[in-house]
Amino acid sequence: MQDFATACIEYGQALDGVPRLVQAFPYSGGGNIDLDAGTAIWTVTEFGGGVSASFGPGDIVSQAADRVRYDLNTTPLPTRLSIFQSTVAGTPAAYGRRTGYLLPTGNGLQTAFCTLGVPTDPDDIPAATTVTYTDLAMDGFLIQRNPAGGNSITSQIVSGTGTISGNTTNGSIRFSISYVVEDSAGARRTVGPISGDVDIDLSGTDRAGYFGLLNFGGMPEYQITGGFYGPQGRETGFVVAAQLDQDSDGRPEEFLLINGYATR
Repeated sequence: MQDFATACIEYGQALDGVPRLVQAFPYSGGGNIDLDAGTAIWTVTEFGGGVSASFGPGDIVSQAADRVRYDLNTTPLPTRLSIFQSTVAGTPAAYGRRTGYLLPTGNGLQTAFCTLGVPTDPDDIPAATTVTYTDLAMDGFLIQRNPAGGNSITSQIVSGTGTISGNTTNGSIRFSISYVVEDSAGARRTVGPISGDVDIDLSGTDRAGYFGLLNFGGMPEYQITGGFYGPQGRETGFVVAAQLDQDSDGRPEEFLLINGYATR
């Protein structure tokens, strides 16, 4: 059984059809996704609770070279898991995967985007003082409240660019990333760069990750959580979320969620 550490962002449905950020989980935590390689069964366990669900080959509802979707076809609440393999600069990721799941719990549904993979050993540090990732892939969604009322407005995050630079001396990592939003009519716009420094988290004894805020003090702030994968952190996966609640009424006008991957 492979017990994966995970970096996740949980989100929940709010009024007006716009989700809200519930909680972010660092890569140094215990993780909540396991794989039995012998039976090809994935098990997802609720954060903060004991509910779990297992997904095997018989539960696959769609499959492609870069993704597999599982659905347990449960009622009245859905139980789903998706596993994605990012392609960055034309090359499939070797050490990590992106995931998303819906899991019924005692309080309704737990929904989250996560990143997981073969962890980088914290002692396996590159010799260079600065390590930079310039090849990035991103996808996700942006949901906005409809000012005219009615259904919320959903756009897709279709790509992203930027740089991620880790300093192996002071243990910090700097992000400067932009993302491309595509609306339902196919029109695209670029947002960014979103910048900020976060600390590399070595509190998980057998893995290295990061956790913090980008655009700190700005509107909005972007929560980010991620992990390093492969020898000397050759790859990194991350999840970013932001919500805009301009009137501070607890009902966000906008919610953004991105699952990203970078290689070097």
